[in-house]
Amino acid sequence: QNDLVLAQWLYNGGNINNAKCAWNSIKGLGGFDDPSKDLRESVRIGLMKLYDARRDPATNSLRPIECDNNRAAYYIGECNFRHRGRENGIPPRVHITAFNKKKHTNVVRVFFSGSGTGKTVELATSAESRGAVITLMHEADGDIATADPNGDRTSQCRTLLKTWVDTYLKNDGEVLSTIANTVQQRLRTLDSIQATNDAQGAATDADSDDDSDDDAQGNGHPKVKDDRIRIVFAIDEARYCPNLAKEVIRNYEDLGRDLGHYIMNKAIGNVKNGNSTDDGGLPRDTSKPPIEVVFSIAGTGMYGGAVGSLSDNFVCLEPSAKKDPKEVYETLCNEYDGDLQKQSRLPTYDKIMETPFLSIIASHNARMASILVNQLAESVLEFNPNDEMRLVSLVFDRFARSNGLKKLWHDRDFKKLGIKRALAVARALAILLYQTEFVVPLDIDTAKKHARDLDYGINFEKFGDKDINIMNDLVTEYGLVTPEPFKIFDHIIVGKNETYQIDPKFKEEQELEKPFIVDEAIQLFCVWLLERGKSLNGEDGFLGTTPFAYEALSTQIIGAAITAATTVSLDNRTCIQSIVEDTLGMKLKLSTGDSGGETDYVGENWEALKDVIPVSSWSDLAMDGMYHQISQMSVYEPTGPKKPEGFGSKTTKEANQWLQKEWKRLRKALEARIVLKRWDELKTKQVNSNSGKDPRQLISAWDNAESFNAITWETLVPTLDIDKKLADELLKMRKACVDLEKVIRDIEAPQFNP
Repeated sequence: QNDLVLAQWLYNGGNINNAKCAWNSIKGLGGFDDPSKDLRESVRIGLMKLYDARRDPATNSLRPIECDNNRAAYYIGECNFRHRGRENGIPPRVHITAFNKKKHTNVVRVFFSGSGTGKTVELATSAESRGAVITLMHEADGDIATADPNGDRTSQCRTLLKTWVDTYLKNDGEVLSTIANTVQQRLRTLDSIQATNDAQGAATDADSDDDSDDDAQGNGHPKVKDDRIRIVFAIDEARYCPNLAKEVIRNYEDLGRDLGHYIMNKAIGNVKNGNSTDDGGLPRDTSKPPIEVVFSIAGTGMYGGAVGSLSDNFVCLEPSAKKDPKEVYETLCNEYDGDLQKQSRLPTYDKIMETPFLSIIASHNARMASILVNQLAESVLEFNPNDEMRLVSLVFDRFARSNGLKKLWHDRDFKKLGIKRALAVARALAILLYQTEFVVPLDIDTAKKHARDLDYGINFEKFGDKDINIMNDLVTEYGLVTPEPFKIFDHIIVGKNETYQIDPKFKEEQELEKPFIVDEAIQLFCVWLLERGKSLNGEDGFLGTTPFAYEALSTQIIGAAITAATTVSLDNRTCIQSIVEDTLGMKLKLSTGDSGGETDYVGENWEALKDVIPVSSWSDLAMDGMYHQISQMSVYEPTGPKKPEGFGSKTTKEANQWLQKEWKRLRKALEARIVLKRWDELKTKQVNSNSGKDPRQLISAWDNAESFNAITWETLVPTLDIDKKLADELLKMRKACVDLEKVIRDIEAPQFNP
């Protein structure tokens, strides 16, 4: 019992269930191993029996996840999948890319895509996607102290990895013992076969057809080289250990070899020192291990933690969920197999792709898709146009609570945190809309610095957070933005004096027109949050109750784009006209129908915005921290009849008849407008063309005008009616324009308030 972990487990409190599991694993198999099966499959059978024998309280964390090839991928350790947006949500079935034995063999796999794209699922199912028997899942909770390759980075890395593995040996000893003893049994069987063959003088042709999987001994005996299995060591949330990640990539072969020996020996109670032991305490053993450990690393922002390493040591991959959205959606729907009522509520993938908003969610973000399917199956909402925006809001609200933004989403401080939420997503949209081209330098150190600091592509205005790395929050903390990879890092080789250098054959200067990627689902999420940001329907919903949803959405997008522009540094900020026409590609409809020869005041005022740049200034009115306009803005609706040409030639009777008819028509039009309650409870001021023709003159006149009730008053001249609160904000912006730099920079703690 003192030396053998398996024995300690069997005798742990006289646990009869453990003993039954051990007996079921051994009987009829000649030991732990079934020699008639492939070693990997034999180990899987043992793990299956071990899991089936579990009783509460469980003594290990062994868990299977069913993959869409009807095989289970086993893992131990704690995973934060956030399936369906729930903190402890675990997907019962997932879609993963099938294992390809010849592709990416044992190099380190790195996943760095945005939030909700299936990185954790990819790690937990690595046993299937990488041809292994189990995955050791670890959520990073520490890093090594130095990134200096000339220091003791290697020793620190080995110490930390050994500490993490020791935790598994302690808490999941029976799992690793089952694996190790099965391998041990196979080795003994192979030794016995070899001894028998030697005795019979039948030499084994061990070197023939080195890459074949078909060489076997016959008579039901295992393959001669079928003596090794693979374990995946997966590090999730690796943004917390960038230095460790670099060292794992740099030294993955030695680390994988020595961890394999350590797990094998420790699990069977046969710890040996090997040839030497370094300062990290992890024994070195240069012989071929029976257990091969390979590494997979994931985390938002992990690209900066991987680049600069030898190109042959790692590969950056997209999660299966991001590559195959249709398969992911169908797998999520299959969770409700057996419940016909719930399953009948779920539309097909092709059907959901016909919708304007749900299609974006289902095809671009796996976690959002899981929330959507869950809401469709289990809530009162249905798949129809009336519920679409409500579903969007529920999905986004739950996604934000399971994302890095959740610290800005506490219900108790929801309004208080509104400015920070708006600032985060406004900056993400600013990257999408206003980032500039970046030429990747052909120098390893310079390119590494840019990849680490993310100091390219856009310059942000600072709002009291000068010491905060803005891009790091957007990429790493919130997962809203993903950097476009630098090709230079795919061509790093070992040069003279064992130093890394760019392959001389690579001379391509990479020009990134868009250095950062903002996924389409995240784009919609950002616009939603800026323009509403709460799970409400009706008039407070994202698009309100207007029958003109497209026009309302266009307004929301323009508002979000203007808000995003205020986060860009003043020197790089574009004017409102350019935002609408050049950035968004929208064209203003200047008039409706024939203007009758009168001045087009819409076009005139639009031209006046040509050089107007949106600014952010100090304000007492936070509007929940968001740019949000709830009122209508309308241009002149005539309340008096306009006499047609030749009116003077009419008789008095004809003129009176025409006037009565026109007054009746205009009165009905006025009553129809009043029924719409467009100006309900709205304090309104009014200015007209006599007050001036440019926006500054009009806003000054408005400042001195008195309020009146717009329901009962309409004018005979073209007017611009505007919400009083919004106009107050515009007035403050106008005053701030007088000396913008002084106003913003002299304030002790300026806040973001577009």
